[in-house]
Amino acid sequence: MIETKAYFPVLIVDDLAECKKFFTEVFGFDVAFDTDWYVHLVLGGVAQLGFLVPNHPSQPADAQRAFNAQGLIYSFEVENVDSAFESVRGHAEIIAPPKTEEWGQRHFLVSAPGGLLVDVIQNVDSSLDAT
Repeated sequence: MIETKAYFPVLIVDDLAECKKFFTEVFGFDVAFDTDWYVHLVLGGVAQLGFLVPNHPSQPADAQRAFNAQGLIYSFEVENVDSAFESVRGHAEIIAPPKTEEWGQRHFLVSAPGGLLVDVIQNVDSSLDAT
């Protein structure tokens, strides 16, 4: 078995600056590494995100195509989804406004820079808390 120290997605995006700005200003990520071709963000030991420019020579051919934003949703659990929605409003395209679901979650969905779908959730049923 492989013993991992960290797990994080690296998204290949056209605009590193917009991705960095969105996730640092809206979600409070810190910049751990920042170059003109790669940005690595961390959030208090809880989450990490990497962003890489397309067609970078350090990567093999199969890892050079830009992210197509299909089939991936990145979820963030928060204490207050309505407050989070107000923070995101104006910074991302709203795909679905806040809604309480029958399974005990309240959430909203946005399209962040780079095409990443972000689902911001609050468990309104305490038995669903991830912690």
